[in-house]
Amino acid sequence: TIAIARGAGSLPTANVLYRDNVPKAWVRYAATGAGDAITDDFNVLSISRVGEGIYLVNLATAMANASYAVLTTAVDAGVAALYSYAEITTTSQFQLTSRTDAGVATDGNQTSALVFGDQ
Repeated sequence: TIAIARGAGSLPTANVLYRDNVPKAWVRYAATGAGDAITDDFNVLSISRVGEGIYLVNLATAMANASYAVLTTAVDAGVAALYSYAEITTTSQFQLTSRTDAGVATDGNQTSALVFGDQ
């Protein structure tokens, strides 16, 4: 069994999971241009397409504050270089954008996000 401790305090113990350092949400979706195409997720209510390469991700359970962190990845076999980033909009929503190395927003055929923070 795995025990998850409430908080690490000033010096975390090795090989112990803490509530502070486990993901609070994650999502993987295929950006088809048609909107909600979630492949799999945890604690994600929905995604919605704002425009080419720009999606709003809505969390099912809000974060405690808007100071959470989002790690993103985007892949598209037809694009040589693709990068992605997240902008925090509220405690329950963030915007995820994917761009080519030329800075053009584009839909990646596999995009993922991982959320860490207080909840």
